[in-house]
Amino acid sequence: MLFFVRHGQTNDNLNHIISGCKRDVKLNKTGMKQVKQMAQELKNVTFDICYCSPLIRAKQTAKEILKFHQNVTMIVDDRLKERDFGEIEGVEDVSNVIYTEIWDKKIDKRANGMESIDEAFARVSSFYDEIIKRHSNKENILIVAHNGIARLTCCYFYGFPQSGDLNFYDVDNSDVKKFDLVHLNLVDE
Repeated sequence: MLFFVRHGQTNDNLNHIISGCKRDVKLNKTGMKQVKQMAQELKNVTFDICYCSPLIRAKQTAKEILKFHQNVTMIVDDRLKERDFGEIEGVEDVSNVIYTEIWDKKIDKRANGMESIDEAFARVSSFYDEIIKRHSNKENILIVAHNGIARLTCCYFYGFPQSGDLNFYDVDNSDVKKFDLVHLNLVDE
């Protein structure tokens, strides 16, 4: 079973600031509270390994979960970092118009230094191809990353939404999604 966890809330999330791989921001107080609660909920799950984004918000989240799993190794993998949003990183987007558009595959383009959806998907896919080959179907794998990586993870397991709108796979801060690696399906709770 694969457990995908999105990091807890940051001030960028709270203030609707576009935060990709170049904004290495910490969790805020709410985010720390969220991950402590989520870690409690996951404390009885037996994890075999943890893969984590190199960004501080994800590492803080993983470390909080792993307090209950002292013998689990955390491997930092650059392929799990958030998408590079180029020149719009750090832009306030209160109405979320820009953010919504940058996750629409039908209008996706590599503009202003932004990593395209296809480029981001290629690196995420290579990560999952490797993980599935490396780990037996009986292992529980913890992945800690970002909303964009969650969306691309859903695309990996389900395919792209027919509408092209990856916002369909949106994941809240500190949310946990489960994927059954045997059947490659999302397990809804």
